[in-house]
Amino acid sequence: MRLHKMAAIVAMTMGMVTFTAQAESTTPAMKLGEEGTINFRGSVIESPCNISSDALYQTIDFGSISKSFLDEGKTKPMNFSIQLEQCDTKTASQAHIMFSGQDADNNELIMIGNAKGIAVELADHNGKITLGQKKKVMNITAGKNTLNFVARAKKSAGYDKEVSVGDFNGTANFTVYYQ
Repeated sequence: MRLHKMAAIVAMTMGMVTFTAQAESTTPAMKLGEEGTINFRGSVIESPCNISSDALYQTIDFGSISKSFLDEGKTKPMNFSIQLEQCDTKTASQAHIMFSGQDADNNELIMIGNAKGIAVELADHNGKITLGQKKKVMNITAGKNTLNFVARAKKSAGYDKEVSVGDFNGTANFTVYYQ
């Protein structure tokens, strides 16, 4: 009887091993795919607000603009904004901004490219923005704040010829200061 129980246990164990081996053989083998890397970066700053990551790198697309319209005046304003997030008003209550970029002593951003004589003028609700000068934009509140601006393409004030056709581009850098 004892031998009979032992044989039953051995048979059951062998059956489990066989079942396990069969289960493993039906699973497809894993193949090595592509590998990648994720980089993390950031900085710790002593600032009452954080600039939204969406606002750090923006593109304002003026599309196609009539040459004759530029020779006569400015384009329609293109709105853009800079969002300040997680603002803490314990350390500052006002936001100031300074825009900089390539200018021609006419306080405008000179565009480069095939089109010649093109500039971009920046403004806010108080009027034209002077490049290279800090400008008070708003009193900040705790939480989120939005700084609103407009950009207009125009004939450069220092350009005495007709605007030429082609593509243009340029860059405006900005720095936010708090007080």
